Amino acid sequence: MFSLSVPRSNIVGILMLISPLLGFTVPAVGDSDVVTTRITVNYRDLDLETESGAQALIRRVSKAAVHACGGRPSGAPIELYSVAKARFEICRSNAVQSTITKLNHPMVTMLFERRRTIDNKVVSR
Repeated sequence: MFSLSVPRSNIVGILMLISPLLGFTVPAVGDSDVVTTRITVNYRDLDLETESGAQALIRRVSKAAVHACGGRPSGAPIELYSVAKARFEICRSNAVQSTITKLNHPMVTMLFERRRTIDNKVVSR
């Protein structure tokens, strides 16, 4: 099981353990309270040696990270939206990157890095 610990409001640390299930644990850090969300992503049905299986796992991890990080921001006042969006994107990006890194599967890592390279080229245009 992968366990991912990422505060939604302030990225401070990541803890991951490996098995055929990915579990995301994302505490939302407040003044003194910590609220934890746990999401488990099963990939036993996927063949990670194939491109389609590895891509399916990356999509599952990405989707789980969106939920673990509190969902895409919406409904925030316009002056707070950009801050909320930036925090969410940092949380989501770190959660996915850390999970893929800890999984350390060659096909998954290669496809993830390829996708990040393409995404970075699109953003920099």
